[in-house]
Amino acid sequence: IDIELAKSVLANITKAKTRITVESIKKLVCKEFSITQEDIVSASKKKRIVKPRQMAIFLSRKYTDQPIKKIGNSYNKYHATAIYAINAVERELKQKSVLFEQVNYLSKKIESGKL
Repeated sequence: IDIELAKSVLANITKAKTRITVESIKKLVCKEFSITQEDIVSASKKKRIVKPRQMAIFLSRKYTDQPIKKIGNSYNKYHATAIYAINAVERELKQKSVLFEQVNYLSKKIESGKL
């Protein structure tokens, strides 16, 4: 192994790994659930908006190093609401519900860099 080969390999690894951000997760969830970014940050309590928002908050916590307060702010929510969303998703994940499949699907997309 020479220095040029090492540089080449490291450059490819860096390019392949897409930076995961709260914004990229938000966009992915909006796309997958056919809702707008305005919907996901709105005060709407409709189930078709709330569930994706909770998943997005959960995934933002799992895949970014952002503090809960900042994640909550990204979705126009207080940190207590973000904590509630994370706990709600974790509860449903234990029950292996439909949400479990959805979160796994989104997680695989995030981990593969297909944001």
